[in-house]
Order: sequence, then C-alpha cells, then structure tokens
Amino acid sequence: MQSSLDRIHQFLPFDSLSSIEDTASFIENNRDREYQLKKKINSLKIGDKILVKFYYDLDYYESMGIITKLDKEYIYFMESKIDKEDIIEVEYICI
Repeated sequence: MQSSLDRIHQFLPFDSLSSIEDTASFIENNRDREYQLKKKINSLKIGDKILVKFYYDLDYYESMGIITKLDKEYIYFMESKIDKEDIIEVEYICI
C-alpha cells in the first residue's frame, strides 16, 4: 500500500515552465480571438443577415436576423437588441 507521501511524490515531476508557456499561449490565443471578434462586429452593417451567439442573464443564446440598427453599444434586430460586449460569436448568413 502506498503511503500518502509516496502518492504526493508521483505528482511532483512537474515542469512549471511549460505550464507558464501554455498559459501565455492560451492568453495570447484569447486576445487574438477577441480582436478578430471585435473586428467582425465593427464591420457589421445595417441589412446584414447574421447569426449571433451571445451571453445574457447567466445563459447563452443564439439569435438570427437582419440588422436594423447599429450604435456603439448594441446591435438591433426587429424587436430586440444585443449588447456588443455580450457577443461571443458572429456568423454571416447568405441570403
């Protein structure tokens, strides 16, 4: 039977530098993804038909429609508006 100390030692061989590099890579990928998403959001125009995935009120939603109005904070569809900061993905839909 393994002692508690033996079980602890099996987890000690750990390359902390690779974990730091992995974390840095993850952060960089997230920054790039966020930049690309903001770029896509800023390129939207009234009349574009899109599918938007967004976070609202502790849950994730999808909405599809034609953009009727844009301002600095929101994208407007027929009867709804979505805060640009809540958007996690945008896809153009071909008409």
